[in-house]
Amino acid sequence: MRAIRIFLYKKFEAINRYLWTEKYYRFGIYFSSIVKAIVFREFFPKSLNYSNLDELVAKIDKSSVSINKNINKDTSKNTNKIKKLFIIKGCYQDFIVNALISGQQLECEIFDFTKMNSLENTDFGSDILEFETKSLLKKISSFDPDVILLDTNINPLSHAFSTNTISKIRSIYKKKIIGISGDLYTQENYTIAKNWCTCLDYVLHGEKMLGKNFPLISNLKYIRCDIDAKTFFPEKKKNDFFFSGLGNNPRFPFIFTVKLFSNILDLKAKIFIHRKSTNPSLSYDKYTKLIRTSRVTANFSRRSRLLTEVLGGNRVEALASKTLLLAEGTALKEHFTPYTHYIPFSTVREFIVALKFIKNYPDRVNKIVESSYEFYKTEWSSVSMFDNFESIIQSDDLFSKKGQSK
Repeated sequence: MRAIRIFLYKKFEAINRYLWTEKYYRFGIYFSSIVKAIVFREFFPKSLNYSNLDELVAKIDKSSVSINKNINKDTSKNTNKIKKLFIIKGCYQDFIVNALISGQQLECEIFDFTKMNSLENTDFGSDILEFETKSLLKKISSFDPDVILLDTNINPLSHAFSTNTISKIRSIYKKKIIGISGDLYTQENYTIAKNWCTCLDYVLHGEKMLGKNFPLISNLKYIRCDIDAKTFFPEKKKNDFFFSGLGNNPRFPFIFTVKLFSNILDLKAKIFIHRKSTNPSLSYDKYTKLIRTSRVTANFSRRSRLLTEVLGGNRVEALASKTLLLAEGTALKEHFTPYTHYIPFSTVREFIVALKFIKNYPDRVNKIVESSYEFYKTEWSSVSMFDNFESIIQSDDLFSKKGQSK
């Protein structure tokens, strides 16, 4: 039975892609909405935000009277106790950049272990691994960092960088070793983080709703996601709407809608739909440029056959770029205030209302953008994120006791 459901899911997705390619946008809205209702059993919306444009405007006006908390918080002064950070870098680039720019007095040393993880399980590979490990230990010993930060997005491999490598680091280094895993949406990612938790003091992740999907682990800690302020910043707007992402069954109703109504409402929309297996996504430089130069972007939260809500990375990228965020579902309430920092939607009907809003109320759009940008600066910027990182690892008297390892 499960095999039949997967087969039908893929067939429906193929039809949606065909309708998109052939530009049957209006019919695509109806077909993809029916598919979504059947596949995800969402015959009725879980929440109703607003039924028309007047209701949306009223909610935004009501929300605008509230003042963002901590909006005047001073983030210019660096009081970090971490002065020296050693980064063992793999594929997780953003945190590294933020660590480098977040504190004026922060000194960093970076070691790239991707070469170690590309080694084959051979005698020659073992010799290279031994050489690279000795080089790593020498750098750590010479630099004497306050904290070691490790990219834990890749599973520890017995013949490469692994728990054995951590044991060797422990033999010369008695302070904290922290892993960073980003988002933990899948069982595979969660298992990788769990494996690293066995040998590290903490593994940090960016999925606040983790406990609803997977068991909590005492040293697996949530940290606000980070944004590179050198990449995402306000820039002159050239497009009305931008979206780039996977095209799948739960997203297609909104993708068809924005394409059809951008033509009806005369909105300049840039939409890029891709598949991991065949079509490459935008280059990172082009993606970041389009986020910065677009008035509005959208976070379509449900992906694949998972019934859980998934938050895309563009939620904070949009705030940092002064780009209005339209967000599907309710998960974003855990991070931001609806109508003050973003506009929520749950159905195609609400999404159409939101598109009409961005066309007809530019002043109110700007008000939300300014409010969300101030909130980003005080709560989600790289400086704020690093303070959050430091507070987590200080929770067991890291600095007063010199962080004796387990």
